[in-house]
Amino acid sequence: MSELAKMGADASCDEDSITIHGGRPLHGARIDPHNDHRIAMAFAIAGLAVGDQTIEDEACVAKSFPDFWSCLAVF
Repeated sequence: MSELAKMGADASCDEDSITIHGGRPLHGARIDPHNDHRIAMAFAIAGLAVGDQTIEDEACVAKSFPDFWSCLAVF
């Protein structure tokens, strides 16, 4: 949730879901994936839409998709 808030999202969560409430423009941010490859990859994709996104500890994607950054560079 904190990483979504950094992008300007108004979001809430419960036991098994996250709801992002519309109406607020999103923007790029410095994202800490907390060593979770899924967060790094998801926020990298979000960064394609908003621009100016920075992913800290980008090497954490190597545990599941070592070529992720080179594949993403195509876009």
